This record gives sequence, C-alpha cells and structure tokens, in this order.
Amino acid sequence: LSFLIHAYLILVVHVYFRCPECPAKTTESLILVSPDVKHDHHAVQHFTTVAMEHLRQKRGLTIDHFIQWTDGCAAQYKSKGPFADISNALSDLDSTLERNFFGSRHGKGPSDGEAAVVKNHTMTAIKAGAAVVSSAEDMYSYLIGSVLNKQPPEEGCTHSLRTFLWIPDGAIQRDRPGRKLETVKGTRSFHTVKCVQQGAIMTRHLACACDACLTGVGSCLNRDLVGPWTCHALSQPGRHQQPHQAIPAAKRSHVH
Repeated sequence: LSFLIHAYLILVVHVYFRCPECPAKTTESLILVSPDVKHDHHAVQHFTTVAMEHLRQKRGLTIDHFIQWTDGCAAQYKSKGPFADISNALSDLDSTLERNFFGSRHGKGPSDGEAAVVKNHTMTAIKAGAAVVSSAEDMYSYLIGSVLNKQPPEEGCTHSLRTFLWIPDGAIQRDRPGRKLETVKGTRSFHTVKCVQQGAIMTRHLACACDACLTGVGSCLNRDLVGPWTCHALSQPGRHQQPHQAIPAAKRSHVH
C-alpha cells in the first residue's frame, strides 16, 4: 500500500494569508494530486500557477507579490531553471515572486506533516475497505469526499483550510522557450532570490522575515547580518552575463 501511494505525486503548498472576514491569519494547505511523478522546476512552476489561480478565484485575494519558503533542491527550486521562472514571474503569474531557502538539513516543515496526514489517512481507508484506490484519480476522488477536505463555512470564517487540487497527466509543460540559461555564479550560497524583470534576478546571502522584508516597505532590520542585494542578469548558454540595473520595487500585497 505504501508503494502504491508513493507512485502518485502529492505536493503540498502551505499558504498563509489574512482572512477576508477578519484580521486573523488564515492557513490553507493546497494538496495537489497528479499521476505525473516527475519532480522538476517545470512542475513547481505549474503548481505555483494553479495555487495562485485558486487563491485569486476561490479566496478572492489580490496578489501582487508571492513569498515562498522552500528547501534548496536544485532540480525544483534552486538552480538556473527555477531562477529563469522567478525572473519571468510578472508575465507568468501576474505577480512578483520571492523565494527564500532554508539551510541544509533543516528538518521537516508543515508541508511534510500535511503530506503524511493525507497518505496515512488514505492507507487506513484502503486497509479498512472504505476506499478502493488504484490510480491517482481514484485517490483524488476519495480525498475530496473525505473529512480531510476543509472548506470555508457558508457564514462566518475559519482560519484552517485544506483543499485538494487535481493535476491531470500532460498538464505540466516542459518545453518552454527561454528557460534554458547559464548557471548563475554562487548559486549555492544564495538564501533569497527575487524577480526584478524578465532576464534579471536579485539575490541575498541570507533570508530575512522582518516586517520590512515581508511588506516591501522600509529598510531591512537585519541588513548588517543578511548582506546586500545583488542583481544578476541571466544569459542564454554561450553568452557572457552582463551587469543589470535593478528597477525599484513598488509597495506590494504579500502572500506567503
């Protein structure tokens, strides 16, 4: 049973945003189920797009700036391919994007816990004869009808949500022009990357979550510790990277 569950892709996007009904913070776990088990930056980009569409259309959020916290996996988050996606965030996502990386061997986070809950619940249902799961689509159908599916009430508000989203096979585009770039020197030392405009990113040695860094207003309280922002022009293979002048960022509405 464990092998069967792991044969499907279950990816968790843990989102924090202000409740539309009150000032409290809302946490929503977006759990994407797919028969496509290739874990690469193309999949991450598609999942990010689906997550933002959900938040805008179903939760009524206005998103101008999206802040992510991830590990440093090169295939998915931290290499030239993901950096190309970050630089194209305005055209791809209609939002700027900032990605912060945890340090090596950081341990498990809330997304890992959510994935474990979903897998254990499904395996328990299969063993008890309450569910028959022979495909990724079977698993998705079971989960959206289970007690794990937590949606907002018709009246009032709730601050803990869990939503299941289906990603069909073939939905993830992997032949995307302009995403093959030269490696950015010093990639492994970056712990924050954000978009400037197409073909340019800014990086910083360490991540920071002070109010100024989260809201984009004011100066970083820990600038002496985290280091200055450095701008990088991304180049196509065989072309020398040229320096780039950053464009000042406007005040943004942030989602984490």
